[in-house]
Amino acid sequence: MRTNMRSNLPVVPTERRWAIVFLALGMLTCTLLLARQQPAGSRGSRGTLYLVGYRHLSRLDLGSNLAKEWKLLTLAGLEDSPDCSYNHVPMSCDWSASEARLDLRNQRLYFVTPAEAPGDEPESEEEMHENGRLYSVWAIDLDDMKVLKRLNLPLRNESPTIILSPDGKQLLVSARIPGSMNTVVDTFDTATFAKISTIEDSSGDVVNTFFSTTSYFVSSGKLILHDRGAYYRIRVESGKFKREDVDPRTQLPPSELKKLSGFVETAQDGQRLLLAVPVSSRNEKTLVSVANKGDKRTAFWTVDMETGTTSPAVIADYSAKANLIGSGNGFVAFEGQVSKAEGNGYAPFVQTGRVVVYDVKSGAVVREFNKPELKGEGSVLCLSPDGSRAAYARGHEGLDVLTLDFRTGNVKRVATLTEHPELACGFAE
Repeated sequence: MRTNMRSNLPVVPTERRWAIVFLALGMLTCTLLLARQQPAGSRGSRGTLYLVGYRHLSRLDLGSNLAKEWKLLTLAGLEDSPDCSYNHVPMSCDWSASEARLDLRNQRLYFVTPAEAPGDEPESEEEMHENGRLYSVWAIDLDDMKVLKRLNLPLRNESPTIILSPDGKQLLVSARIPGSMNTVVDTFDTATFAKISTIEDSSGDVVNTFFSTTSYFVSSGKLILHDRGAYYRIRVESGKFKREDVDPRTQLPPSELKKLSGFVETAQDGQRLLLAVPVSSRNEKTLVSVANKGDKRTAFWTVDMETGTTSPAVIADYSAKANLIGSGNGFVAFEGQVSKAEGNGYAPFVQTGRVVVYDVKSGAVVREFNKPELKGEGSVLCLSPDGSRAAYARGHEGLDVLTLDFRTGNVKRVATLTEHPELACGFAE
């Protein structure tokens, strides 16, 4: 007798069958979403790294290690003049960018150059000082590497500085007016490149409107800070820009100052000084560093540049330089020592390859690793959006570019560059 296998299976009502299907689809969707939300390091070294120097833009594919380089001159649609090959070239033959900003959310690069093409005869230094010089801001589409806009600026005394609003919708351009200590900030709409406003600062304090290459807006748009640290902030209020000095040493409570007593030095005039310097800034927090005499120990703490709140000091029993990572709730210390000054007076910090990651609030060591690849001279160029990875430059000339993952300690060589990316660096995940 043949058994009807179907009759032994439970009969599932139609509506329940659809519920099971929807449940399975929902589980699959959640799985896919979780996979997408895994940290970048768990997906491998994906993404793109952009690096900008005075003359070149480099794009590095972190998955394939393929690198491509463009001359900024070429991106601007200009060519070198034959005159520039002579022994005594015009000043404008030394054509290079002086400022650059990456807006990877909107796939754009902005940079500032002299308005004269290479080989064009510039005015004399006396005329330039009296009448100013012409500069241009270039907007480049990073998808097709084409010029979106060339903004020709009015006469200025020195090369303008630029900064983008937090959402990238406005470009601020600042420079000094010829024959004056007054500065002007022009704001442009980055969708249309129409000028929105012009603000003149007559205080004579150039720092009020000096947007260095390492500066950034806080998320509220009310402050401008330096991502490599500074003793001041620029407050943006009622269309004005005003420098405000912030000394992170005065923000420390007495208990922390006592902890740092071993780092205080006596100056020739008898003053007792804590020679601390801001070294890194991220998400409104600035990391401050001080070394003891002989550079055998280093202390670090953070100060919130909006509120003045400080973290407890962390003391490392070795010489180190450091960078904030993550959202600013951790920092990474690179062990090393300042070497003897070279003939040009340059004294590099030579690293041992030991890297220690600390928690800012508790001061606890989160992880530690030793990497021979990091021995010698090197520095962090920029961090990934989540702050977990760094683009790292090894060497001083003919730079090797590496990626360093602070969660795993993984180091990966990506490319060798022809020039240091002094102006801009950014991860596009």
